Amino acid sequence: MKRLFIVGVGRSGTSLLQSMIGANSNVSMSPETGFIRRYLISSIFNRANIKVSSEELNNDTHLKRLNIDFKEYGEVIDVYPFFQELSKTSGFRYLGEKDPKLIESLSALNELFPDCRVLHIYRDPRDVYLSKKKASWSSEQSVFRKLLASSAQIKLLNRFKNSTNKSEIFEIKYEDLISNPKKVLNSVCHYLQVGFEDKMLDFQDVSKLLVAKDELSWKKETFGPLLSSNSRKWVNELSDEEVYLVQLCNREIFKLGKYEFSNVKLPFFKRIILRAKWIAIEILSSFYALLYSSTVKGVNKR
Repeated sequence: MKRLFIVGVGRSGTSLLQSMIGANSNVSMSPETGFIRRYLISSIFNRANIKVSSEELNNDTHLKRLNIDFKEYGEVIDVYPFFQELSKTSGFRYLGEKDPKLIESLSALNELFPDCRVLHIYRDPRDVYLSKKKASWSSEQSVFRKLLASSAQIKLLNRFKNSTNKSEIFEIKYEDLISNPKKVLNSVCHYLQVGFEDKMLDFQDVSKLLVAKDELSWKKETFGPLLSSNSRKWVNELSDEEVYLVQLCNREIFKLGKYEFSNVKLPFFKRIILRAKWIAIEILSSFYALLYSSTVKGVNKR
């Protein structure tokens, strides 16, 4: 059984895609726990398997979504062999995991699961930024931090895309998914070599199994109905300064999605200040991406 990962910059539609893909009878999609990123990826960085206490795993808020008593596996658990045992699910072609932040760790995923498949969903960066302003988990973050994180993540994604087989990653435009879901999902199924099923368009019951109660405030759209017009909200809700800076910091996504730039007119001194912020974000995100990717580089496959 192959591994399937859904990644994307936060607020790009990963939860919606997770529910749709999880409705396919060939895919077993688990609730989002961050287990792979927080435990298995750490084992790559440490160049060794990680051992954790079952008590620590039982107290992990996200892992409680799995309804597992980890003490049944002993007081101390060797994470990698345990994960392999936990992943033995029969009757499915793919075992899926949705974790937006794994967009930073695709090279590490390739080390752990050489034959994995990756679905990357992207969205108009202006709507992504607006959604982050509203979500409870990110609303208090500064403009700088929001844009720095997404910039670094896209740089790491592009490093992976430039260094691997193109067949290992399939990219989905959020706006296409909500406007013509059947066509997009047919393309995804073709990539995964599974048949399209109509129930992928009626995904609400799957959402109830995959989305935790404490996430409902910012994932309510996954319970349907599908919001085919859920785009371009930024036009009326973002300031000119925000639009200008978001466009500067996300040129690669604008090119990928063929999004049109808004012709924002700002005073000269404001443009200078915003460009200075953009340069700082570019430098810091490039440094982070270089440091992060070099940490994984050269690790032997398990």
